[in-house]
Amino acid sequence: MKRTRINEQGFSLAEVMVAAGLAGVVFLFATQFFTIVNKDSEKSKDRLLKSLNKLQFEQIIRYDLSAAKPSFGTMDYPDDKDQNFFDYFFDAPCAAADCTREVTLEMPATEGAYSKSFYMMITDNLFKKELVYDPKEAYSSSGLTFDSINRNNILGLLTPSPWDAGSLMLLYSKYAVRDDSTKYDLEPPKLVSYLGWLIDVNNKSLKYEPIKDDKEAIYYFRGTKPVPGTDISTNTEDKFFRNIPYLEGLPTEVYLSRVKIVRFRVQTIKEKGILYGKVLRGTKNVGGDYREIAIADKVKLLKFQRSNISTPQITINLQSCDKKELEEKRLCL
Repeated sequence: MKRTRINEQGFSLAEVMVAAGLAGVVFLFATQFFTIVNKDSEKSKDRLLKSLNKLQFEQIIRYDLSAAKPSFGTMDYPDDKDQNFFDYFFDAPCAAADCTREVTLEMPATEGAYSKSFYMMITDNLFKKELVYDPKEAYSSSGLTFDSINRNNILGLLTPSPWDAGSLMLLYSKYAVRDDSTKYDLEPPKLVSYLGWLIDVNNKSLKYEPIKDDKEAIYYFRGTKPVPGTDISTNTEDKFFRNIPYLEGLPTEVYLSRVKIVRFRVQTIKEKGILYGKVLRGTKNVGGDYREIAIADKVKLLKFQRSNISTPQITINLQSCDKKELEEKRLCL
């Protein structure tokens, strides 16, 4: 009987050819399989990163918006229609022609450029208590000469204490004022306020903080007018205490809070030839600089909105770049 020729390893030529063919098929299948797996892994990685980025943004922005109480009635920031974004009718429902507010931070068209900045004050998470403060505590026994809001170390002795170096303190009146009290539902109330840094725990006075933006325009507590025609600038603690409103028969007290100034802006960056926006959040320090971090990317605009200034509520609208436009036109539209 005719035998099939055996190779030197003990396998027939046909077996070797079949094995080689099967190996090729297995190799091709494995290559395609791992290509698919790698693509799926990349997609999963992208989805995971997007989810983490979104979660980080939501956590940060949710805390900031919930801690923004110090901004309402004190800060003066113009919205897109040049109305004060932080107007707040806390003592009457708003009956003005427009009770909404909106600020839009839009991605600039030039790489490296920034949108306008949006500022707000939030409660310092290291000291969340709001203290009731009696102005008499800051004056000498005669009651005429200002000494310090920490006279006799009354703040330094508290546990926990707000009197820490590098902290930013907000003093504001309990009672609101209007230029015309008869327009209580048309004109938003204002709170006389003072904001200052504690440079050193041994200092008696705070360093006034005007909250200036990048262009040096002042977005800060407006000159309040308890008496029509009398503009008051509360750029020292003494001036603040001497100009706060009071009601006869009620204690002349103010609130003291520790706060932070946060700034939001959108920067245009280029990555792999594609221009898109990145949301930056900065916290101001005692030296006047902002420590910034990116909290969202691949965005084209961020809106801060208030549906009714009768409530202290801020919502946001984050618009991301269109994925198809990014892939096909390499543009964030």
